[in-house]
Parts: sequence; structure tokens; C-alpha cells
Amino acid sequence: MKLYKNAIAEMKVKGCNDCPHRIPKVYKGRNGGYYTLQVCSAITMKAYNHILCKPVTHHLYPCVADAINNGSYLPECPLPEAGEGDKK
Repeated sequence: MKLYKNAIAEMKVKGCNDCPHRIPKVYKGRNGGYYTLQVCSAITMKAYNHILCKPVTHHLYPCVADAINNGSYLPECPLPEAGEGDKK
């Protein structure tokens, strides 16, 4: 289990399915339609433009679909492990 903490709440998280950092994000598809993916807002990966040879300014969020299906976390999860002595 991991521990989610902010200024208001502290709770144990069993997996990406229960994590408050999981948000829906809408993407535009190739055929002009739109689709939604569940992503982690706590992990950001900067994109790199290979044509201009520089990093771009927007952030890419990793999809958590595989982690949700497995009932686990992403390997890059920044949440700390919940200790045995934690009350919540």
C-alpha cells in the first residue's frame, strides 16, 4: 500500500484505481474523433521534439490502464510506501 497525503487528507491507496491522482484526459484521435484515457497527474514526462531537437513545453501523463487492470501501481509512482505503524 502507498500513502497519499496533502494538507487536508491522508489515506492509504491500494492501487492506481483508488488513487486521487488518477484523472481522465481527453485526446484527439487520428480520424478526427476524441477518446478518453485514465492518466496519472502526479507523474509528468516532458516530450521531446525530434524535428526541432528541443524539449516541448507541454507535459505527457502516463496511462494507468495496465496498472488498474493488474490492481497495482505504475513503476514510477511518487507516493511513499505506507508504514506498518500508520493509523489511517
